Amino acid sequence: MRIPATILMVLWLALLATPAASQAPADGGDAGDAAGQAGGDAIVDTELWSALRGRYEAGLRRHVAVTDSQVETIMPLVEELEALRRKARRERAATTRSLRIAFEDGGADSELQSLLERLDEIELELRSEERRIRQAIEADLTVRQRVKYRFYSVKFRTELRKRLGGLSGGRPTPIRDRLRDARKRRQGGG
Repeated sequence: MRIPATILMVLWLALLATPAASQAPADGGDAGDAAGQAGGDAIVDTELWSALRGRYEAGLRRHVAVTDSQVETIMPLVEELEALRRKARRERAATTRSLRIAFEDGGADSELQSLLERLDEIELELRSEERRIRQAIEADLTVRQRVKYRFYSVKFRTELRKRLGGLSGGRPTPIRDRLRDARKRRQGGG
């Protein structure tokens, strides 16, 4: 069964609309910062990325003007990056849950500090890996292609977000509702 591209983009963007996605790297990151939180969501992430892979690859060819050889080098690196991001999201979600439970149960300051430090480590490790992979991708590109690649990475996400916003008619999406509810709970408002 073929899933329409618009539906895939909406689903993928709904997953992108998490707090972690809003902390994108300075270069705009790469495609697919979907927000899987557990095993089932990781499967969805993988399926969505698989469905969007062709679209991303076509965009690389069109906007970055990469050769077949470059695509063969770049796409495994992009897929590695997506796998690292999914893993970091799962670790971040698990650590955040632990932090919330420890905090609400009156955990010791040392335990809370340890969990906060782990959250920081997860982010630092991910950013370091993102930088390493971006450098590996860009090593195979000319200077002009590197510029186009960074622009394309941002453009890819921006277009997906616009489609999501347009399809929702400006109304809150389910992920936005969940985020709003979580903020209210944290602030003690419900």
